[in-house]
Amino acid sequence: MRLYKDKPIENAEEDLLNRADFSNSLADAILKWRHKESWIIALTGDWGIGKTSVKNLVINRIKTTNQDTRIIEFKPWEWSSQDLIMSAFFTEIASELELKDDSKKYKRLAEKFRRYNYYLNNIQVVASPAIKVIPLLLGVLLGSSFFIETFPDNSSLELLPNLIIGVLTIWLVFFEGLGGLFKSVMDRNEHLAKENNQSITDCKNDIARSLSKLNEPILIIIDDIDRLQRNQIFTVMQLVKSNTDFENIVFLLLYSKSVLEKKITDGTQTGHEYMEKIVQVEFKVPEPDMILLKKYLIDKLNLILEKIPSNNADQVFDNSYFTDIFYQQGLTSYFTSLRSVYKFLNSFEFNLLSQLDNSYLEVNFIDFIVLETFRIFEPKLYSAIYLSKDLMLGKLQNTNNFTDMSNENKKDIANTFIKDFGSSRSVNLLKTIFPAFHDYIQESFDTNSLEEKLIKNMISHESRFDRYFMLNISVNNLSTYSVINFFENLDNDESTKTYLNNIYEHNKFDSFIEHTFSHLDKIPNNLINKYFNSLNYLYNLVSDEGMISNKTRVSFLFLDSLKKFKNEQYNILSKFIDENKVSSLLPVIYSRIEKRSENYYINEHNTNIIRGKIATNIESFIKGQLEAFVKHERRVTFLLFWYNYDQNSCKNHISHLLYNPENFFQIYSVFIRTSTTVSSYGTSEDTFVDKEILSQFISLENFEQLLTTNSNNSVNDDELEMKKLFYKTEQD
Repeated sequence: MRLYKDKPIENAEEDLLNRADFSNSLADAILKWRHKESWIIALTGDWGIGKTSVKNLVINRIKTTNQDTRIIEFKPWEWSSQDLIMSAFFTEIASELELKDDSKKYKRLAEKFRRYNYYLNNIQVVASPAIKVIPLLLGVLLGSSFFIETFPDNSSLELLPNLIIGVLTIWLVFFEGLGGLFKSVMDRNEHLAKENNQSITDCKNDIARSLSKLNEPILIIIDDIDRLQRNQIFTVMQLVKSNTDFENIVFLLLYSKSVLEKKITDGTQTGHEYMEKIVQVEFKVPEPDMILLKKYLIDKLNLILEKIPSNNADQVFDNSYFTDIFYQQGLTSYFTSLRSVYKFLNSFEFNLLSQLDNSYLEVNFIDFIVLETFRIFEPKLYSAIYLSKDLMLGKLQNTNNFTDMSNENKKDIANTFIKDFGSSRSVNLLKTIFPAFHDYIQESFDTNSLEEKLIKNMISHESRFDRYFMLNISVNNLSTYSVINFFENLDNDESTKTYLNNIYEHNKFDSFIEHTFSHLDKIPNNLINKYFNSLNYLYNLVSDEGMISNKTRVSFLFLDSLKKFKNEQYNILSKFIDENKVSSLLPVIYSRIEKRSENYYINEHNTNIIRGKIATNIESFIKGQLEAFVKHERRVTFLLFWYNYDQNSCKNHISHLLYNPENFFQIYSVFIRTSTTVSSYGTSEDTFVDKEILSQFISLENFEQLLTTNSNNSVNDDELEMKKLFYKTEQD
């Protein structure tokens, strides 16, 4: 993974946004400056716009054009207090002049700046302790209970001046005890400053004379002024302002205008008014070329896309969908600077690659772009989406009565969500990646198929939503890779059974059904029949409970899978029947195919062959494995299938068994059914004899006679209960 470093560019080769022309023009203007006073230039722009990058380009241009120009970068934010900033300012100038040139001219100039700093230090060291404490002392005094108690009714305010003078006198006496310390510092600096019998004015004039003789300007750059505290900003500005009479000095000040002016605005004047008195020329960093910025972002996204294996490329990227998202729905509005692009790319690539399960991407590339954009630039909206899954997926219900909400209520909820969490630039993106949410607002209908959403791993599919908000796969959701791996290993029967057992035991059946159908094209051609055999195993594994049982869902999956293979349907089904002779799936499958649906490509002749194969297998099963047959969960279905195919043969065989006392109760048990009823009162079961089906094989009168005869000879309690059940059913 490449880290996109959010740092200023150093040279023109790194310039991605065509800032070089502007930077070169500014550099050339600085080099041409020849006036009696300093030139104070402000380079302004919002954070992340590229001020420091432009500064670096200016420096490179100057160094290339005139190597004699001295460039000094002062960083006031490295110093914690106003005192240190003031001292460091001239010290930095002196040090830089000495480092950059060995000539006597610049060494002498450096020494003059250093001596000038010593003078300022004298004033600062002596004055600051006393001066600073006086306002503090007065504040404490005037705000204390002492003042209140002394002048409870403000009747003796005329005494206040004398009181203050008295307090200050006491303080100065105390301060005198520290005088020796400050005097020693002053004496040391005074000695240095007066070696040439100079005053502070003489020293400053001496610097000015030396500067006027230079053939090139000294450029002093002060960056990130807006990041300083308010009092520090004033200190820096005072330093600049107090040295404007120095010739051949150019100040380049970098800051966010809105941030700085807000910090220094007070009751006396605005920040704008204050800066107007100092700055002579202001340049605003040009807005980035949005065409170039977009191109850069797309180029980097393409590089990330290339890291995604091509085996699921169709699911990963849809060019028309990306074009709509990127250009039409406003994604580009979030990217206004290289900083914003870098911030996004670093987060996006890291999180996207964590969604790779081996070689398969478990999210949609484009949907993930949108969601990561929200996460980085609109975190409040991102969190709200995660907490509003039902709303996003169009699954709102009225939990009071278990009925769907009215469209009007849904619309109100959706609009409230947009009002509370959305923004003008996020709304269209939100409605695009969540079509059902859009439909709430427009009162339309999501036309995107669930299968398409699943295949493309779109966030609008219920099984995909959660994984967009976590680095690992949800425990109840299968990864695409695991399903593909299952397909590729279908020739290993034990591995197949183990996988399906795990699906069932760990509550991943729903996810398996969805994934399997969506990725049928990944089944190797030589393993297609193995796949259908695995569905037979799964069918026998899952339960038959509920309105739409898991067995029913496996049946649907089998049939829907069969549709996908079109011309291969007959061969697939024929081989399946040969290998799974009495599968419970067979009668269900045949009933669908027999309807001659357009989705099935088995002609009438081959349909009859399939029907005959199933019937023959059932007949052999009933005749050869009677005990297994009467216990089979689909015994009635099997029996009726054979009956419908060959009525006489089936009826004769069952009648023969009924008239045989050894087999009577076995065959009788086939026609005993249990129905389950679910109501508001709970679940109830009812066991009964299905006399309608029974009558197709033997008349009820003849059956009753056989029942009486066999019951009289029976000593088995279960058989006696079976007799009672027949008459109970008759009474009911």
